[in-house]
Amino acid sequence: MRTIATTVLMLGLLGSSLVTACGSATADQQSACDQAFAQAMAIDPGSATVSAVDGAIAGCQSLQAWVTAAERYPDAFGGQDPAAVASERCATSAQLANTPVCADLR
Repeated sequence: MRTIATTVLMLGLLGSSLVTACGSATADQQSACDQAFAQAMAIDPGSATVSAVDGAIAGCQSLQAWVTAAERYPDAFGGQDPAAVASERCATSAQLANTPVCADLR
């Protein structure tokens, strides 16, 4: 009985560690995306240039991270939906084709 209880306890601790690690990895990915987006918008906040937008898309590890980062700069795309902006850039730029954001859009 002790062996089963010990095994269950160890599995619970392992599961908790994995959840914490996954949460931390997700936060790190979002942070990297936020930073890429902030750098892109710092170039010229009034004019989101194609290269700046492409750099921010390439710096994000998912479409959700891109949208979340874009929500922090609501005027960045003149009111356009950030997912629509990403979709347009992914369709236009061969360099973005294999990025996680573009893959999520497929």
